[in-house]
Amino acid sequence: MHRKLVELAFEKVVEDLAKDGVSSKPSLNKQTEYLAEQIDFLYSAKKLKTLYDDVSKDNHNEVNIKRQAVVKALCKYLGYPDFPGFAKDYPPPMIKETGKGNKRRKKLILQITISVAIILVAFFSIMAIIPQKRWMEWQNTKYVEAPFDATKLKNGQLKLYREERILHFKKIKPDCGTDFFKADGKENLWYGKNEQGELEYFTDYGLHPETGSTLKAITPYMIRKYICPEY
Repeated sequence: MHRKLVELAFEKVVEDLAKDGVSSKPSLNKQTEYLAEQIDFLYSAKKLKTLYDDVSKDNHNEVNIKRQAVVKALCKYLGYPDFPGFAKDYPPPMIKETGKGNKRRKKLILQITISVAIILVAFFSIMAIIPQKRWMEWQNTKYVEAPFDATKLKNGQLKLYREERILHFKKIKPDCGTDFFKADGKENLWYGKNEQGELEYFTDYGLHPETGSTLKAITPYMIRKYICPEY
């Protein structure tokens, strides 16, 4: 029941990446990394690739996403409040068969009806017990909490509030005094290019907040070449 949802989500990813000047035909890795960011990593890029492979097959088998949070996140990415709202515009195809086919169609309709009812009950139950969603946006060197803005959400500027991003993800200008690595050798710094092709440095891993490209872990070579020749 989620095949069309996944298909349209990946179509929008290609359109968004093209608007951002990434590529008119971005790689699948680029698409899945970008979509994972848009749904706040509720599904990893690897799991999203599996979904992409499922809908790319010619067998037209249905695709069912078990995690309702992922379904809702994909719906929101497409501009719908939830899956019932999406299903109004994209109802499941009717099975054009007789006899056994009619039984399958009735069974499918019953399954969809039950699923929608469960989703609605779960949605309103959750909304009744959890606080209103919080949002954040990138400002200069860090993420800050921000009020809801439909235009910013549609443009990808507004993201669901994530405390670890607020606390730990910052853009900095490193120098020779920067602690590039932890005591165990793990990285303290990640880098990526901005829209002007300039290197920028961040205090945590993830995606570049403006270009959406995956940040890379710092290396001694990069430190010596671009930050501290004496390192």
